[in-house]
Amino acid sequence: MHLAAAGPYPPPDLPLVGRSCHDEAELSRLSREHYAMVSPVFPTPSKPGYGPPLRLDGLARLAARSPVPVLALGGVTPENAGGCLAAGAAGVAVMGAVMRADDPAGVFRQLRGAALSVKTAAGRGGVW
Repeated sequence: MHLAAAGPYPPPDLPLVGRSCHDEAELSRLSREHYAMVSPVFPTPSKPGYGPPLRLDGLARLAARSPVPVLALGGVTPENAGGCLAAGAAGVAVMGAVMRADDPAGVFRQLRGAALSVKTAAGRGGVW
């Protein structure tokens, strides 16, 4: 189950619960969530005006302070996904780059390739 930053608190006791977070205050309210979806990392055509974007330095700051793994969302593309992972994200979540692509499977393969290259370079291997 994925929950909005606003609630409910505490989250339901389920096998996998995540929450959207946009800043340190929202991360500090996490209790028994398993992951945090941190956004927006970059400007995103899917939700224009939603932000301001964290950029890679903001993502790195939040990932370092998060009590749970973070997934990067918002404007993530094959070109910047590796930077998100290098900044400390455990993974990336992508909507627009895949949904607007002429070749969605090709975009997925590019994203997977970016994840593999960063994970392998960091000695963590594999894609989740």
